[in-house]
Amino acid sequence: MQGKPKRFSLTVMLLLAVFLSVTAVASETVDDTLQEPEFTISNGTLLSYNGNASKIVIPDGVIKIGKSAFYDNDTVTEIILPDSVTHIGEYAMAECSSLSRVHLSKNLVSIEKQAFAWDYELKG
Repeated sequence: MQGKPKRFSLTVMLLLAVFLSVTAVASETVDDTLQEPEFTISNGTLLSYNGNASKIVIPDGVIKIGKSAFYDNDTVTEIILPDSVTHIGEYAMAECSSLSRVHLSKNLVSIEKQAFAWDYELKG
């Protein structure tokens, strides 16, 4: 009779230990998922920037800066485009109130309308 309660207690403790281990692993996975990269890039197009740096270096291999990718970013002061960039989309860097400098790609083919609209700090 005494063996059953001990076995039951041991089983419960083992299940509890397994459950807590799984919970700890799940927490780590959730934390890793929340750490988003600074750039959202799809098929060579930079779709958005999620960081808060003042100087931004676009990764090599980006071909296009997508529509509104940096729109209304008030912390960026300088953007450096790699030579892989050939297109800058509509409103890509519009309303960036602190943007004062953009280093353009030497392979740039097109800049769509309003790409730099309302960037009053931008210098020529």
